[in-house]
Amino acid sequence: MNPEWITAIATITIAIVAWIELSKNRKTKHAEFLTDLYERFYLNDNFKSVRKKTDKPKDNPFTNEDFDSDMRADKDFEQKFSDYLNFFQFIISLKKLSQLDDGEINMMFRYYLYKLKESEFIMDYLKEYKYSLLLEHLRCLKENDS
Repeated sequence: MNPEWITAIATITIAIVAWIELSKNRKTKHAEFLTDLYERFYLNDNFKSVRKKTDKPKDNPFTNEDFDSDMRADKDFEQKFSDYLNFFQFIISLKKLSQLDDGEINMMFRYYLYKLKESEFIMDYLKEYKYSLLLEHLRCLKENDS
């Protein structure tokens, strides 16, 4: 066999092995990134308190009266609520930047996104305070998204 062929085959083999390793590393990094998002959302005490308040039955969604009551009970509730919505706005921004896809978002956050969508108060709040990316995402969210 010709030495140039041996060099070419070795170069191609090394390139394929490097590409496979890079692909594995990319998947591992993305899984770590998703884990971090999961932990930020599900382990953050402020998010937990807002989730608990907004997690209401579909026929009795979160209302302006609930919001006012929660603000009276917790002087920091409005900031917690804003942080909660900003988290989802960030998630949708990551989707726009092709860092997350709809499947990943739905697997991790679909239930809570529906809770936002079910509340007329929250949808109005998003519109009033210019959460445009999140608002548009929620408007497009369908019951059977998986």
